[in-house]
Amino acid sequence: MRKIYAKLKIELMSDLCTGSGYSYAGIIDSDISYDEFGLPYIPARRLKGCMKEAAELVCPEIAETLFGKSGDNKTKGAILGNAYLEDYDKIAKELENLQNGKKKEAAWLSPQNILNMYTAIRAQTRICQDTGIAEENSLRYTRVVGQYDPQKERTPLCFYAEVEFDKNCQEQMRRIMKAVRNIGMNRNRGLGSVRCTLIDEHEVELKEDILAGPKNEEQVCLTYILCNREPLLMSSDNVEVSDSCISGKSILGTLAGAYLHRESARGDSEEFRNLFLDGSTIFTDANITFPPKEKREDAVQWPDYYPAPLYLNRLKKTKVLVNLLAEDKNVSKEREKDYNTAEGNLPKKLKTHYIHKADSNTYCITEPKREIYYHNSHRKLLYSQEAMQEGQYFQGKIYVSKKYAYLLKELLEESRLSFGKSKTAQYGACGLAAEITVNNVREEMIGAKEGERLAVIFCSDAVFLDGASGYTIRFEEVKELTASRLGIPYDRTRDEGSMLQTKEITGYNTTWNLRRPGIPAVKAGGVLIYTIPKGKSWQKTISADQFFVGERNQEGYGQIQIIRCSDMVYAPSKIENVQDREIDDIIVDNCRPFLINILKTQLLERLIFLYTRQRPELGLTAATIGRLNLMLLESLDTYRTNHQQAFKDFCTRISSIKRKREREKAFDLLYKILLKDGYKEDIYELDFEKMAGPRGDSYIKDIEGLLKKYTTQPEYQSILTGIWGEYIENILTYHKYLKKHEGGKEHHE
Repeated sequence: MRKIYAKLKIELMSDLCTGSGYSYAGIIDSDISYDEFGLPYIPARRLKGCMKEAAELVCPEIAETLFGKSGDNKTKGAILGNAYLEDYDKIAKELENLQNGKKKEAAWLSPQNILNMYTAIRAQTRICQDTGIAEENSLRYTRVVGQYDPQKERTPLCFYAEVEFDKNCQEQMRRIMKAVRNIGMNRNRGLGSVRCTLIDEHEVELKEDILAGPKNEEQVCLTYILCNREPLLMSSDNVEVSDSCISGKSILGTLAGAYLHRESARGDSEEFRNLFLDGSTIFTDANITFPPKEKREDAVQWPDYYPAPLYLNRLKKTKVLVNLLAEDKNVSKEREKDYNTAEGNLPKKLKTHYIHKADSNTYCITEPKREIYYHNSHRKLLYSQEAMQEGQYFQGKIYVSKKYAYLLKELLEESRLSFGKSKTAQYGACGLAAEITVNNVREEMIGAKEGERLAVIFCSDAVFLDGASGYTIRFEEVKELTASRLGIPYDRTRDEGSMLQTKEITGYNTTWNLRRPGIPAVKAGGVLIYTIPKGKSWQKTISADQFFVGERNQEGYGQIQIIRCSDMVYAPSKIENVQDREIDDIIVDNCRPFLINILKTQLLERLIFLYTRQRPELGLTAATIGRLNLMLLESLDTYRTNHQQAFKDFCTRISSIKRKREREKAFDLLYKILLKDGYKEDIYELDFEKMAGPRGDSYIKDIEGLLKKYTTQPEYQSILTGIWGEYIENILTYHKYLKKHEGGKEHHE
């Protein structure tokens, strides 16, 4: 099969608003789409809708083949990613490191500062046709992305999206791209004009075969780390909310599809059957994880998380962890107050959380980050979906025969990994974040003596068949089936602490375009307690990371852990906010232009603020102020690219004012804030020391220090030279409106 991988270049020909669905009462009624760092982007589903409209006009015969049909959830030919700024991945990584490292540069490179650099806010209102004036309560504010790149003067801003499609549709895709002229909101009212072109087109032919590893039947554990480059919408019992992990079923299906896309692959081969059908290969759920502080290259070095068990609770008020199954509930006298459950300090379950056991007495606790995304349906109805945010890490494992391990390893490394719903546009794209490791499955001995209690913990959802009526979630049957699988003897009349929750496993049949029948299941986090009867004991050698009960183990269902209750501690320690890790070496490289632009803007705003706070008296009439403002605009327009020459021209124009008093007052203003000595001898030069602001202002001192750190001396002076025009313009505007407000004369309290 031959595929074309390319980039879609979107060049803005006007301001743009690709609505996110969010609004802020009284401030912004329609907001754009931007990420956690404040960088704007164009969602793939907005793009795909516009591309489909264009396809229906220029090549309707393949519109459905490329972009699908409304209501049809089958994956179609074209796969499209979100459109981001150039070098987005490098910029986002650098911003993340700055924030995690808690460097002072991060305070300036805040999401709001970056967003303000790229955007502006537009106001619009509705005019009454009868009166010709604005209707009441019709004023609306819209945030838009500016047409021009703030880093490159008068250069249109460009976004880039990855696109994949069949080679047979290459010419049609080029035509479709040319036909996409407008996207986003208000596209028929001046916004959203774009120019789209395909660039970096290259053909990829999928390999016909993959070399398997040694022909060895020994089972191994293949560990991998995924990072979702796009939000994830994983199927759950709530169609509007994503599940919190990448299910083993989804991973199995994605890899099976990647295998069958190879020209020589056959679905009836023994290899395919052993990998994906007969249950001999097990695909676990990929749960949330975080990079270790050291040695994060290999996947096996990353911490493994699993859903928080029901017996591990957090007290409502003191927030400490308690293990309800621990047999010894004594705590030190110093901590008795924290563990007192009186006055409403009751245990609460760790719903939606995942835990990692750092050591025998310490748990790391976290949960995936989520965000709500808004879309329009084909019926023009607004709806929302809660997805897992992009940029998170997930660890998964595959237990497979050694002879197939390297085949799966290369499938993971070479295939386009995409999971969940809407994965052809905006959602689902993932990539490997660490080296895949293949290790032997380790085994350990577990045993319990007479009277001891064993806890069987469900690390994933579990499905059970009772052999008669089908699927079962009845407690007695689940406990009996689990004990039978593990060979645990127990007294059926006793139960000391078992805790189970149930759920319904759902799915979607894309062939029939219908939801699958729900299957009752035991929810991950449940625990079964077995007390070894008198005169009995239990001992078993099991694979510590690979033990499953129930049915459909190949899809990751029924994964368990076994722990003796006597080994549990009532008051374990907890570690939260594991995302905050120290970054030793912070380099501001890709974000340097952002930082300089923001510092320049902040310096200008601070200078204007300090000037207006003094409320100085200018001593000029409103007419003279207007004349000075006109001179300024003419000088700046005449020398657009030479700010130094524009300043000299402005001073020359002031010197032509005939009235001596007005001419001297104007020069006094310039001398006070940015003019060097010698202006009386017609030597007009900028004083960079004055332009850097009052020496005693700590805010300006910080800005000046960072500018000098990240720029050369000529660059620093060029920045100061570039802001003088806006500085003077704002000062003149301030005095103009001050006079207008106070009846034509300046008045000071």
